[in-house]
Amino acid sequence: MKVYFFRHLQVLFDTLGRMIRSPLPTFMAVMVLSIAITLPLLLFKIAESMDSVSNQWQGTPQISLFLTFSGVDIDSQSQSFGRELLGFESISDIEYISPLEALVDFKRTSGFGSILDGLPENPLPPLLIVFPDESLTEGALDALVNQLSERPEVDTISYDRDWIQRFSGLIKVFKQMLYVLAILMGLGIVLIISNTAHLEILSRRDEIEIVDQIGGTRTFIRRPFLYFGMLQGVLGALFALVLTNISLLVIGHSVNALAVLYDTNFTIPWVGLTSTVGVVAAAGGLGWLAARVTIGSYLKRLGINARER
Repeated sequence: MKVYFFRHLQVLFDTLGRMIRSPLPTFMAVMVLSIAITLPLLLFKIAESMDSVSNQWQGTPQISLFLTFSGVDIDSQSQSFGRELLGFESISDIEYISPLEALVDFKRTSGFGSILDGLPENPLPPLLIVFPDESLTEGALDALVNQLSERPEVDTISYDRDWIQRFSGLIKVFKQMLYVLAILMGLGIVLIISNTAHLEILSRRDEIEIVDQIGGTRTFIRRPFLYFGMLQGVLGALFALVLTNISLLVIGHSVNALAVLYDTNFTIPWVGLTSTVGVVAAAGGLGWLAARVTIGSYLKRLGINARER
């Protein structure tokens, strides 16, 4: 067992030495791999953060009721209607926003204050924000929305769940596209490593033939190329993780500023330890597979008669 382990360790360091002695080709191959891994990894982190924000928003949807009341007693009529709705068991709370409050807030956020001041009257209707009970099922929420929309006091109803579901649907499509992209990038990684492994095999063709003539097994011949492919995949993954975290750091400040405008805590966390191990293991495995297929095909084409062991 010690001899077997020593042989593998010897081949590993020998392969590393060969890669270090040809730094430019190694660096270029590793960087191509890292870029191929960085793109889907970065998009996956963004999709993961968007998914978490969607889950937060789906906690307690709000129902906005734009009322039909008008005249001097608009506030009292709206508040009276709000107190009536509070008697519903499916409603936990109600917030009233008067037309004046809505106009002041709209002037502050829209930047059209001077234009709005020129209007003969306030065009905004009274608004009730209804907070449904958290224990309601999706079907019960839909039933409540339908019940409120049939009330004559309600002019227009806006249901948060509608656009949240659309947003969730977009995230789902985005994630499915990422899975397709990840598969394509995986195939690209296999092709890249297979090509570099093929060049490495051609540069050591004489060595392979000599090892075969003196009785070397196929396992012994394949071993350095398998390590070569695996190391390329691992190094490409490590560089990709560095590039991904740097990219997340660069865009993190802009994302945080945008999240503040939408009153959310949307952030894109760095790649964690579990994801790091998974990415490195997957890239190393793909590198090993690409080298295994390439060297196997080459030995078969060359007519190597070495025994398996």
